[in-house]
Amino acid sequence: MTKVAIPSANHAISREGQAFCLAPFRNLSVAIGGIATPCCEFKGNFGDVKQQSIPEIWNGQAFTEFRRKMLRDEKDDACSKCYDMEATGGLSLRRTYNEHLWQKNSVFAQPDDFLAKADESVTVQPAAQPLMLDIRFSNLCNFSCRMCHHGASSKWFSDARALKATRAPEALIKTFTSTEASIEAIRPLLPSVEEIYFAGGEPLLIEQHYAILSELVALGRTDVVLYYNTNLSALRLGRHDVVELWSHFKTISLELSVDGAEERGELVRKGMDWDIFVANVKTLKQKCPHITLRFGVTVSVFNIAVLPELHERLVELVDHENPEFHLHVLQEPDYYSIQILPEPLKQAIEQRLEAHAELHAADASVREQFQHIAAHMMAADRSDLIERFRNITLRLDALRNEATAVACPELAPLLRFSLRSKLVHLIQRVPSLNRLLSGLSLNRRQSSSIA
Repeated sequence: MTKVAIPSANHAISREGQAFCLAPFRNLSVAIGGIATPCCEFKGNFGDVKQQSIPEIWNGQAFTEFRRKMLRDEKDDACSKCYDMEATGGLSLRRTYNEHLWQKNSVFAQPDDFLAKADESVTVQPAAQPLMLDIRFSNLCNFSCRMCHHGASSKWFSDARALKATRAPEALIKTFTSTEASIEAIRPLLPSVEEIYFAGGEPLLIEQHYAILSELVALGRTDVVLYYNTNLSALRLGRHDVVELWSHFKTISLELSVDGAEERGELVRKGMDWDIFVANVKTLKQKCPHITLRFGVTVSVFNIAVLPELHERLVELVDHENPEFHLHVLQEPDYYSIQILPEPLKQAIEQRLEAHAELHAADASVREQFQHIAAHMMAADRSDLIERFRNITLRLDALRNEATAVACPELAPLLRFSLRSKLVHLIQRVPSLNRLLSGLSLNRRQSSSIA
């Protein structure tokens, strides 16, 4: 197994460091469109797989300099999403990577003098090539989730055009020019890669995903650990049967994206059919018992009020087998953040979350996640974004012929126009009135200046 010179688990910056992250030493994340970074939360650009080979990017100056910064335990603005999450006690992707990789400590070389000094004289020794690959082949998706956008879902294209928020001229945004090009770029990694994370778009609808699995089977690399983020809406793509392909692999973990049951869930993740989701979960439990199923919930204004009920519903779905339940606090778009809620509603929800945490006190993961959600919600007042939330939500309701106030009744008061909102809306809709008020404002400022 490849040895990687990195800080040992008991080094000063290992677990308590404010910025250190193991991701750039082992992981390559390729975003939709081709931009390469150390992880999917990184707000930067270390290269483009359409223009450079993966080895060129991995061994390039941007990655090398960032690794040095990590060894100095120095924060980087591009990692702000992790720092923000940690500020309210949440489990950031940085900490997730660190904990996960230290559990695999046997693969790390730990020379005593490696971190004698973390300056330009240090020889940074990452893996020779990425041992973990996070790949998104395109934005092809059959859902248009409320909190998503055209850049991550082709299904969002028509709504994005109406909102003047498209990310490209066409609905489909590709990472590689073709399936063949994607395989050619990734094939050199397959003999040594240890873990692959497939996301999208919706990975189970993407041809390149099946091509990579077939390549791995042909190479006898069925020991590669497969991770997914999927809406689980389909288990076949044409001639491809993902259940059959998965039967070859030893370790598979699926995080199933679900933000609500039935009507609420189908509104938040438009395209979802709750009954199909339930049926596919049961199919996997029956035919693929070796697969680990996790439920991934994006916590937003749309589901925070019913989070305890959703948790119980999902536990019931898998016959009370205590499944992993991952709560992801929505950070973007900020107008869907749970921090925008009015204080009285926050207080009522906080009580329900704390009660649920207490009910599940014996399950440390559930208890701590619910407590963090409550703490994050109360950590800031962003109610100034309610008007933006109202405008976008009502616009999407109209475009999609949906009614958020019906599916999420606790949000109905936030969706009613206040007098101020009505005046602003009227001014924006009537150009002559807008010009008149602008003229009056200008005259008032001129009069004040003369006086």
